[in-house]
Amino acid sequence: MSGFPTISGGLSGLSPLPSSQVSIQYNGSDVSSIIQPNLLKLVYHDRISYQSDNLEFTIADPNGIFRNEFSFQNGSGVQFGLGSQNFGYIGESLFNDYGAFAITRVSPSQSRSGSTVDIRCSSVPIKSSFRLEMKFNRWQEIRLKGMATQIASDNQMQLSYQASTDPAIATIEQTDESDFVFLSRVAQTVGMSVKIKNNSIIVFSRSEYEAKPPKGIITFPPTPGLLLSNILNPGTAAGYGVNGQGGMISWSASDNLDGIFKDCRITIRSIDSGKTTIGKFVDQNNPPVGSSLNLRKNVYPPNYPTPSSGFYDGADQMTTSADQKAQYELRLRAEKRHQLRIVLPFCLKIESGDVWTMQGIGKDFDGLPWIGIETEQTKSGDETGSQTGVTFERCLGW
Repeated sequence: MSGFPTISGGLSGLSPLPSSQVSIQYNGSDVSSIIQPNLLKLVYHDRISYQSDNLEFTIADPNGIFRNEFSFQNGSGVQFGLGSQNFGYIGESLFNDYGAFAITRVSPSQSRSGSTVDIRCSSVPIKSSFRLEMKFNRWQEIRLKGMATQIASDNQMQLSYQASTDPAIATIEQTDESDFVFLSRVAQTVGMSVKIKNNSIIVFSRSEYEAKPPKGIITFPPTPGLLLSNILNPGTAAGYGVNGQGGMISWSASDNLDGIFKDCRITIRSIDSGKTTIGKFVDQNNPPVGSSLNLRKNVYPPNYPTPSSGFYDGADQMTTSADQKAQYELRLRAEKRHQLRIVLPFCLKIESGDVWTMQGIGKDFDGLPWIGIETEQTKSGDETGSQTGVTFERCLGW
């Protein structure tokens, strides 16, 4: 994900043909040279928030080396990265370090076609209670950063708080939820996001990420003929692809109004005082729909937070916070309206959290910023099968 640990640099041994390299360290040893020649398939998912990043790779093991001599143990850690050469242009060399992962499943198997070992990994640490242990807790008069700091400390993890605001939380209960699920839920209700990377809990504001300057332009081929030309000759066909380099395999876009509302009206009732207040927010993008999102929320003592003091008692002071809550609720739905999926020849230039503009889709999609919410890197033993899929959502601007 953009903004998180990424290492770029040259790789030795360049040839003019496109090629990619896998970097895997296990128990402090670099096993890349063992895995690379035997790699059948590798898939890496990098997601912007609320889910772990996942890594899965399958190794050909005809002689039983991995099963008998170099056993991958479930629960152990690996360090993973990918490198590429000549995919954009001859001489291009990139490397991304995706950080630490924990092995969650080891599956050796054998059939007539041969023996293989399948390894699955997660960016969420296994040797902590963060992901799976169900917990019960009550949090009162605390801010999001303080809550995340405590949860990180309880699970022997680091915290990276990447937001300019620190929302106040009056009272909330963690009931039969893991810390991962609970923190993600709380962050979402106050307009924030949670990402797990390199044994760190990263709390960030998606709206602030969307406000960053675009990294570049992704252009789209208008005809199947040009699309085929891009695949056969990456980087040479009319400048289609990422910043005019790399070609494109396929793409699809959608503007879906299902579940989209023109505004949100939320009624908040304080169980402590019995008073209610109403908040409202209007979608600034003016969607062509007539429906409003109407919600009711009960707030438990010691009351709902205010932006100024953090906590209060009395309906007169609730208006600003209620409006803000309405904005968060409307935004969660509005984010899903415009979506875009592209598939490129193997490309390390795009990561989740990056903002790009598009050209060549259509007037309702072009020239606007889009944020990558998930990147899927697929690498096979045959370089022609190595590709990158990216899912985007359009930046809202509010």
